[in-house]
Order: sequence, then structure tokens, then C-alpha cells
Amino acid sequence: MAILEVRWANAHLYGDAWYQHHLLRKKIFVERMGWDIPSADGAEYDQYDTPASWYILWKNDQGVVQGSVRLVPTTMPYMALDLWPEMLGSHRPRDASIWEATRFCCDHDLTARERARVVSGLIEGCQRFGLKRGIDHFIGVMPLMIFKRSLEASGCEYQLLGEVKKIGRFETGAAKLKVSAKILNRVRVIALSNEIRYLEKMRADESVAEMA
Repeated sequence: MAILEVRWANAHLYGDAWYQHHLLRKKIFVERMGWDIPSADGAEYDQYDTPASWYILWKNDQGVVQGSVRLVPTTMPYMALDLWPEMLGSHRPRDASIWEATRFCCDHDLTARERARVVSGLIEGCQRFGLKRGIDHFIGVMPLMIFKRSLEASGCEYQLLGEVKKIGRFETGAAKLKVSAKILNRVRVIALSNEIRYLEKMRADESVAEMA
């Protein structure tokens, strides 16, 4: 597997990974979540997919992109401020140390174990990206279930900023997501602990099967 940092300028270095992620976004946000957003030739995109944007992509060993998140500096036009400023409350930055994180997604056809790996990998990728660039925090715009079930469970801290709105089929909000070495380490420890639990369960199931 690989965690990639991709943008327009370097997308050619990663084969069709960047295009794959647009296909995945169509599958998740248009088909599954019911968002009324543009798509063409099976790929989803919007006006915030620009040369200023970066993408953290999770690619498996077979070269398939199974998860992604888009990162945009708040010094550029960004989605929450333009479309749903009420989600931000009084926090409406234009600051190089604050970036927006949107289009966080993981292929829902994966197993629970695979989804946990992808989510942890994306969070780890965002934390590493932020630490390298002196980012204080991300503003995450996501369905509330992702904050609760995925980010928090993986060790990521979040703080909702303003109003919650129903977008498509899900309640969605904006939250402050801190960047720190402490959070990165916690995400890694939780991911490792989850893997150990999965392996222990597999061995226990195999032992039961052998005894049957």
C-alpha cells in the first residue's frame, strides 16, 4: 500500500491515481451520499479542484485508490466559506497555517478491517502533510458520522464549529482538526492495535475451526 501526496503538478508521477480518486468520489458522494454536484465520464469534481489543492490518496498493493481527501489552503477560495459559512460559526480564516479538508472518502465496498486501514492511513497522511508544512489545523467538512465513527475512533481530535446542515442524505458539519505529532503517534498506535486485534481474532477463529 502507499499513502500519496498528489497535486496537479505531480499527478503524472502516479499513473492514473489522481483520475481514480475522482472516480471514487463519484461513487461515494454522488451515488451513495446523494450530493447534487458535478460529474462527467464517471468522475466527480468541483470548482475547488485547482492547482492550489493537494490530495492525500490511499492506494493498495494492486494500485487501486481506495480512499482520498482533498486539502485546500484557506488563503485560496475554499468550500465551507463560500457555500456554507454558517457551518464555520465565527471561525472564518484566511491563514496559511489553516487548511480545509474535504471530500474525505473510503470505498464502502471494502471489509471493516480494510476500511479501518484506509481511514487511519488518510488521517496519518493528513497529519504528516500538516506537520511538514507548519499547518496548525484543518477545517474538516464532512458528515457527522465520519467525525464520530471514523476520525474519532482512529485517534483524531475534532471540534465542531457552527451549524449542522443536511447535505444529500447525511447531516454534515465543519470541525477544527488539530495537527500535532502527538495526534499522529496516537493514530499510528490505534491502527497497530486494531491490526493486532484482527490478527488475534483470525488465529482464534482458525483454532476453533481446527478443533471442530
